[in-house]
Amino acid sequence: MAIQLIQKSIQAGLSIPDQVAIVGFDNSQASRLLNPKLSTAAQDFYQMGQEAARLLLQKIESPQKAVNSCQLPVQLFIRESSHFINLHHFDLPIELYQTYGDWESKHVVDLFVAFSKVCFQEFSDRVKDWFVHNGPMVVVEGSYLMQFHYPAIVDEKKAVQVAYNLALATAKVIQAYRRGPAELWNNDLFMEVAVHGKFPEELVAVLKKDGVLW
Repeated sequence: MAIQLIQKSIQAGLSIPDQVAIVGFDNSQASRLLNPKLSTAAQDFYQMGQEAARLLLQKIESPQKAVNSCQLPVQLFIRESSHFINLHHFDLPIELYQTYGDWESKHVVDLFVAFSKVCFQEFSDRVKDWFVHNGPMVVVEGSYLMQFHYPAIVDEKKAVQVAYNLALATAKVIQAYRRGPAELWNNDLFMEVAVHGKFPEELVAVLKKDGVLW
């Protein structure tokens, strides 16, 4: 579907990724041969099959101990079709709701900021543009007012608290971005060299750590 979307976008005269950013799934060979090359998220299909078989056998042999789902690692391959990364869609892992109360909790805000810092650290040399929330009002309205998303309750006080915490998370993530590796790579890197005659100390530390400073 993503491959077809790229083809149709080009036919429509749209610039990728400047006007339309596209990300696919499965990292097939075709995604690497497109022009522009397709950014993809991918999971190991063999591992998915093995885990599905394991869960099925566990359900048959020990139904009392069986679990209904498991989490598998996802790889992100950033190529030419997308230079935007979204840090939060409108859903969080259910465990964060069950353990901490989801976006009702300031602790979840702190966890989300920590997560964003890892993303900046790992991907800022390839990703130039970030946005924090996609559909934040879905969390407020769907979860706490209109009951179409977990926890699917009606609680105006919690809705206001969640809206505030989402805004707080946005501010803290922006602050982390301005202080973090993303600024070193994307903003004033070459200006630092031209004006001061040296790289920022934080960047030098990153390059030394990665073994690429010569």
